[in-house]
Amino acid sequence: MADPSNKPKQTLFTRTTALVWAALSVMLALKWSMDLGMLGFPDGYITPFARATSTLLGILTAACMAQGLYFSWPVCWAGR
Repeated sequence: MADPSNKPKQTLFTRTTALVWAALSVMLALKWSMDLGMLGFPDGYITPFARATSTLLGILTAACMAQGLYFSWPVCWAGR
């Protein structure tokens, strides 16, 4: 069985890249969720294009948020 103390350490570049990627994913997901929240503003009319793409954009928003959380969690807690 492998000794956990011999596990290779993450470099600063790898950790920084993962945190930047996670931050960008979360910011993109928040922007898309604001776009979805503003559908139909101010007159209440939702265009056929917005109606057709809102479900897919909601799925993409959730996937982007999950990716951001997935990449940020191990990087933040790896040294503990």
